[in-house]
Amino acid sequence: MRVREGDAVEKKEKRAFRVKELFWKKENIQKEKTGSRKKSRKDAVLKKNTFLKAGRIALWVILVFFFVKGLFNTFRPDTLTEARTLIEDFNGQLEESKKINQEISAFAQNFVREYLTYEAGKEEEYKKRLSSYIANSGSLDGMEIYRGEASAEYVQAYRMEQYSPQKWDVYVLAAVEYVTLTGQDEQISQQETCLKVPVLANEEGMIVESLPMFLNDSVLLESYNAAEYSGTPVDEQTTGAVTTAVTNFLEAYYGQNETAIEYYLSQDADREQFTGLGGKYIFYKMNSLKCYQEPGESIIVCIADYKITDSINEAKLQQKLRLDVVKGSDNRYYVKAITPRITG
Repeated sequence: MRVREGDAVEKKEKRAFRVKELFWKKENIQKEKTGSRKKSRKDAVLKKNTFLKAGRIALWVILVFFFVKGLFNTFRPDTLTEARTLIEDFNGQLEESKKINQEISAFAQNFVREYLTYEAGKEEEYKKRLSSYIANSGSLDGMEIYRGEASAEYVQAYRMEQYSPQKWDVYVLAAVEYVTLTGQDEQISQQETCLKVPVLANEEGMIVESLPMFLNDSVLLESYNAAEYSGTPVDEQTTGAVTTAVTNFLEAYYGQNETAIEYYLSQDADREQFTGLGGKYIFYKMNSLKCYQEPGESIIVCIADYKITDSINEAKLQQKLRLDVVKGSDNRYYVKAITPRITG
């Protein structure tokens, strides 16, 4: 019985130990789970905080970007406004430059008119007139007018050269009419001349620095040879029909108005080119009409050589023009364009 009681106690103790062992294991498992959960929650919180920080940083970057951009756009004018300002400034400077050039040209022209207009016996009056233009009027003391008179009938400034910021050389063409007496006879003659006028101009005004210089300043291109347009000639039948159409058009152009001219124009003709002269001149006769048409082209190029009559003095004036002619769907020929340029 004692053995059995001992066994029973031993079994009881073993059972109690196993229960405790199971309890310890269960408690450790729970602790491990709890620690794992805490760690997971801590990681989640850390991740959440990281995302929030990144979001805040991104938001601040965006806010700063738009703030800086707003300041930049506020203090910097937009491209369109800046372009308009530049254009307006340029146009203003251009207009001011044109105005100054026109004023200097007019001043030089007026001076030349007075300089080339004089009369014998009126030397003092001549010097007084020029004293309003020239810096040293004393340079005119040697002026001697022996006989007759001269008058500048036409003056035109045709070129300007800037010598320095305030100095210009102005070239002026003048047509002078001379009246001279030979005994009791009065003789009138005309002559053209060119003068180079030194002008000083600033904000206070303008003045001719010294006496002008007479010069031979021809701008004619003497070696230029205008080559008349030439191409593939049309046949005689076409030339005859076009000649009739062009002649009728020229008669209307010189002697009538736009209503009559309209009848001879193509549909795509620029009507602004064809304002009638209303009888100031009269078409007289056609000397020759040369017509050319290149293969595949619809336009017939015509070089018209003809004469017109001045309705006032009946003088016969020579004309030579280029007319572009097209054939309409009704087989009639119509004028599309007209120009004095007869070269190719």
